[in-house]
Amino acid sequence: CIALVDEVEHGLEPHRIRSLVRQLAPEGQGQVILTTHSPVAIVELRASSLRVVRSRDGVTQVLSVEDSLQGLVRAAPEALLGRKIIVCEGKTEVGICRALDRWWMSANLEQFGYLGVVPVDGGGNTQAPQRAMQLRTLGYDVLYLGDSDAPMNPDAATLRAAGIQVILWANNMALEERIAADLSWDGMREVVSYATNLYGRQSVDGAIASQ
Repeated sequence: CIALVDEVEHGLEPHRIRSLVRQLAPEGQGQVILTTHSPVAIVELRASSLRVVRSRDGVTQVLSVEDSLQGLVRAAPEALLGRKIIVCEGKTEVGICRALDRWWMSANLEQFGYLGVVPVDGGGNTQAPQRAMQLRTLGYDVLYLGDSDAPMNPDAATLRAAGIQVILWANNMALEERIAADLSWDGMREVVSYATNLYGRQSVDGAIASQ
């Protein structure tokens, strides 16, 4: 038995999409081919069940998603739906990308959504470079954004050789260190004041004292 369903999420609420995908795709009961533009549908499936369809210059490819990307599929299924992916070393870099995107919107500049760009959390220094390589093998345009205070595996040269753009902070620094080094003293005072309003004076004083 082979079933074909185009745009399985059409007209359905997220909880109904999940239920339908589970019922349509039980293991060992025929073959079901679904197309989707919904991260809700993607996250319900194993990575090995997913395929990325890519057409360029008149050639269409159907590429398998590796099991090693299961963590990314669960954490950021929207990555598979973009055309260009920024693999961020961690959540801090994702936050910076989102803040820049909001600023570009306020300045009437092109936003990520218009350009098909999706920033995703790579899961830290030990996983992010590998995820960037895996996504590159699926034909995505990939940019890696990370810290330079610790070695990467694969290293930046390997990523660039694979066609991945790499942006690392200068002078062997993490993002937080780079911001602190580049801000004026007045700017640093504003950051501390903002953190104090969020977390309280005692918490901020304790964090500073520990350093």
